[in-house]
Amino acid sequence: MQNNIDVVKKAIKGSRRAYYSLIREYTPYLYKIAFLHTKYEEDANRIFEETIYNSFKNIHKLKRPDKFKIWITRILINEIDYFLESIGMVEQELEIIESNIDLYKCIDILETKIKSVIILRYYCKFKVEEIGEILDLNQSTVDTYTRRGLKEMKELLKEEYVC
Repeated sequence: MQNNIDVVKKAIKGSRRAYYSLIREYTPYLYKIAFLHTKYEEDANRIFEETIYNSFKNIHKLKRPDKFKIWITRILINEIDYFLESIGMVEQELEIIESNIDLYKCIDILETKIKSVIILRYYCKFKVEEIGEILDLNQSTVDTYTRRGLKEMKELLKEEYVC
C-alpha cells in the first residue's frame, strides 16, 4: 500500500512514468466499471480514455494520495454520467423483452445512481463511506440506494422465475 502511495505522490509531482504505472494497474478495474454501465466495448473505451485524460490533466489537484482509487473512480463515474446523458440514456425507462433475465440485465435496468452504488459496492468492493465520497452522497443515501437496488433486482428475478 505504501509503495502505491509513493507512486501516486510522484504522479502528483508530475512524473509521467508514475502516472502511467498507476493507469496500467487500474486499467482493468476502470474498464470493467465503464463496461458494466454501457455494455458496449466502444463506449467503455471512450469513457475510459476520457477518464485517463481528465485524471492526467488534474492529478496535481489530488490532495490525498491514499484516496487515489476513490478520486479516479469519481472521475470515471462523472464521465459515465456525462456520456449517458449526452446520448440520451439517463433515466430512460427500459422494458424487459427477453424471457430470460440475468444479474447483469437486472443491474442494467436500475436507475443510474442506484446502478452505480450496486456496481461500486458489490463488484468493486468499496465501503459505504467510500461510495459516498465517490458519488457525493451521504452514507444513509448509499444504504438506501443499496437496499432499493437489491430489492428491485430481487423482484425482477422473482418475476422471471415464477411460472
